Amino acid sequence: MRRDDEHQQRQAEQKRDPAVERCPERDNSGTHSLPAISSNTQGEPMLVPIALGCLLSILTIGIHSIGTLGGIRLLRRFSKSGHKTLGIVRLIMTLCLSALYLLVLHFLDALCWAFVYFFVSVMPDMEEAIYFSLVTFSSLGFGDVVIRTHYRMLAAIEAMNGLLILGWSTALFMMTVQRLWEAYEGRVKP
Repeated sequence: MRRDDEHQQRQAEQKRDPAVERCPERDNSGTHSLPAISSNTQGEPMLVPIALGCLLSILTIGIHSIGTLGGIRLLRRFSKSGHKTLGIVRLIMTLCLSALYLLVLHFLDALCWAFVYFFVSVMPDMEEAIYFSLVTFSSLGFGDVVIRTHYRMLAAIEAMNGLLILGWSTALFMMTVQRLWEAYEGRVKP
């Protein structure tokens, strides 16, 4: 009986929400009520969120590029201490600061997306926009906050952008670990 109640509640919510269009082929069965792929319900072209997503992707990749170059310079400066090898404390500190630096860069990237979600009015407040953006950027996707308009395409593009940037950061961090470990063992200069 509980399943029927959940199904009826979902149907009632979708009937109230003008941004969700019902799929007529599925409605006949009574068990599947998936939203149909539809054009924009607000009269804006679907290309607006796609173009906005591409521009935001370029912006966040640019931010991450500048941040990566700055981080590499900081790392080189920090690891050059006049010693031929790195001590274990300096090694751990460098790794922790590198990870923190990358987390701050990711937060800045997600913040760019959050500003757009808030300013196109798909999120009621900035706190929810930041939360949604961080969950989407990291591809965690809790699903407790969703976009019900054609701007959900923007969230899909953010997830792809987040995967790219997180992969980039993972490669950069692994390179840092490798170089620092070699310097710690004394094989190369930091």
